[in-house]
Amino acid sequence: MASATSCPPIVPDPFDLGIHTPANLNRGARTALLQNSPAVVNGPVGVPPVFGRTAQTPSSPLNAISTAAATEGAQLAHPAPSSDPAPTTEQQPVSLIEAATKLARDREEEYNAKLKVFQAFCAKFEEAAKQFTTGPEREFAQSAPLRVDLRVFIRLDAEAPARAHNDYAIRAHISRKLGVDPRKIPRVLQVRSGWAVLTADITTRDLLVQRQTEWAPDLGATAVETRQEWFTYLVSDYTRKLTDLYGNEADSDAAVEEEIDIQTGQKPVNIRPARHQPDNPLTKTLLVSFLEPVKKYWRLFSSRPARLIKKSDRPRQCNVCLDYHPSRTCHRLPLCKRCGKAAGHDSGDCTAPEQYANCLGPHSANFADCPARPKKVHGVFRRLTKEQGTISELWALKHIASAT
Repeated sequence: MASATSCPPIVPDPFDLGIHTPANLNRGARTALLQNSPAVVNGPVGVPPVFGRTAQTPSSPLNAISTAAATEGAQLAHPAPSSDPAPTTEQQPVSLIEAATKLARDREEEYNAKLKVFQAFCAKFEEAAKQFTTGPEREFAQSAPLRVDLRVFIRLDAEAPARAHNDYAIRAHISRKLGVDPRKIPRVLQVRSGWAVLTADITTRDLLVQRQTEWAPDLGATAVETRQEWFTYLVSDYTRKLTDLYGNEADSDAAVEEEIDIQTGQKPVNIRPARHQPDNPLTKTLLVSFLEPVKKYWRLFSSRPARLIKKSDRPRQCNVCLDYHPSRTCHRLPLCKRCGKAAGHDSGDCTAPEQYANCLGPHSANFADCPARPKKVHGVFRRLTKEQGTISELWALKHIASAT
């Protein structure tokens, strides 16, 4: 006979949290926070995502385009709040081409606006200048013309007798032959190729060139011309003697002119030997000048490649007075390059302490860091003013005092 046992009543566990355990609560909180949020790339917690980008400068057009695209994308991703709920639609990706086009259109409109304002200002300036018709007011109101070279060059041979004349004789001859007022020819300068006649205006300059047959033959001039820009090339290691197949010496001058025409397709305006020749007696260096630059590689027979000579903008120092101007027109008292004194001795034999004549500094005349040298201002060398020269002298005196 089975005996029945009584079970104790079921009492709920006070420590049973059911679904409200810490793990379930953490998972539920995360689900609630991430509801209706955009998808992100999984990564470490607390570290912001870093996206790769091309290195760009602050002024790069790509940077501006990317910024415009990002701004436009942000505006599309976060629209302004509205009282009427708008249906949620999927946003299309921002087009980089459209952003670039919009940026270019905005820049073009800005440029056209500036151009319009500038043209309006210019029109008003011209209209205001028209009211001055006479006197100094008209000259001041007119726009400044471009600088015109008023020189006329008289080309002479190296042994021409006219090279030995003085500037007064050249000007008097031209004035008498053409019946020109001497005041129309203010200066006559001796240059390397002969003489340079500086006229007072364009009319006088053109008159000297047009009527050159009336006065130039008496001076033995080979040419009378205005200034022309030459493009000069240095041709080094050119063979002095040219021979044919049978060993007969050829006409070197004619062969050079023909070869230059073949190599460059241009006719040179001047061919002359360089001042400094190589030590090799079988070769020489030539200077070949053209009116147009040669746009291709060329050489003369077995010479080195021709090299265009670019004019240097360094200040030229006079070898006579040690100032900064061309030496060939200097008539000042010669100074020693070492001591700066007019002692009439050779600079190589001078034993006096070094002292530059321009700044009184304890250095020779060709010292590169001399404070009295012309300074480069906005790409142009400028001579020191009187006040700047005084300052440089005071600097030199202070330097001498501290050295002693």
